Amino acid sequence: MVESVQVRLRLWGVFQELVGERELEVNLPERAKVGDLLNELVKRHGSKFEEALFEPGSREIRPYVKLLLNGHGTEPKAKLSEGDVVAIFPPVGGG
Repeated sequence: MVESVQVRLRLWGVFQELVGERELEVNLPERAKVGDLLNELVKRHGSKFEEALFEPGSREIRPYVKLLLNGHGTEPKAKLSEGDVVAIFPPVGGG
């Protein structure tokens, strides 16, 4: 039996619009990383989600997209644990 972890995902702005929910729970294999979660979201929500998240033609996160893991900045190679909260923020404007 493959062990899994459940993480909570919080989405803001365009990411919330593309998914249709602000918060959801995602089950991933044990030892999953933030990048695995992002790839799962692209599989579930398609090319528009992918285009909003990644630089064109690559798997590099767009520089203005912010990823948080339990309230702290993170990167795709960070390991996930049961109950973690991942937030994805789009660009924020203001002045």
